[in-house]
Amino acid sequence: GVSIIRYRDVAGAKQYLDEALSILRPSGRTKWLAVALLYAGMSRLRGEDLQAAQALLEEALALLKALGDVGMDGFCETELAVVAFLAGQMAEAISRARRAVEMSRRHDALTAEFFALHSLAGCLILDNQIEPGRAAALEAFELSRALGNMGLPGPNYQLALVLAVHGETDTAARLAG
Repeated sequence: GVSIIRYRDVAGAKQYLDEALSILRPSGRTKWLAVALLYAGMSRLRGEDLQAAQALLEEALALLKALGDVGMDGFCETELAVVAFLAGQMAEAISRARRAVEMSRRHDALTAEFFALHSLAGCLILDNQIEPGRAAALEAFELSRALGNMGLPGPNYQLALVLAVHGETDTAARLAG
C-alpha cells in the first residue's frame, strides 16, 4: 500500500491500479476492491483529476461501509478532505478532515488518525483558524513521534507557520529548519 502512495510515476500508478480494478470488479464487492478503489482515487488526486478522484474515493468509502470494514474509512475521508480543499471547498474539507479524525479514533487507527490530523491542521491554518489549527498540528506532531517520526516534518512546518503568524519568526525558522 505505502509503495503505491509514494509512487512517483502517477501515470504508471494509474495504469497499474486500473488493471487491478478491472481484475477485481468482476470478483464482487470485496475489501481488495475497496483498497484498489482507494489507491486509484489517490492516484487520480496526485494527477490532479479531482472529479475522478472524488468518485473513486466515495465508491471506496461506500464499499468499506457496506462491508462493515472500518479499518480504512478514515483514510478515505482524509483523501476526500484533500479533494475538497483542492476544489476550494474549505468548509467541506474541514468537515471531512474532522470526520476522518473521529473515525480513526473510534477504531484506534493511529496511522489514519495522524494523516487526518495533519490534513485538518493544514486546512484550519489556511482558513485562518490559527488556534484550532495549532492544536491539531500539535496532536499530529505528538502522534508522529509516537509512531516513530512518521510523516515528519509536515507537522513541524505547520507549527512553524503558526509561530510565524504570531510574530515568533526566529523560533519558527528554527523549527522549520
